[in-house]
Amino acid sequence: MQSIHSWFEERDVDLDDALAEQGQTTPLHLLPPDELIIQLLQIAVEHGLIDPSDIPAIED
Repeated sequence: MQSIHSWFEERDVDLDDALAEQGQTTPLHLLPPDELIIQLLQIAVEHGLIDPSDIPAIED
């Protein structure tokens, strides 16, 4: 299984730096799952790794 860090690293994104740029100081493994997913998706979008339109909208 590939780690989250290595997935971003293979795409020339330093995940630790990207998290710091967002002001995230909590280690990834301590974040609640929903918050972790949001952070990772935001970083992927900001670095052009995924298109925001590929993320399904959340319905209330």
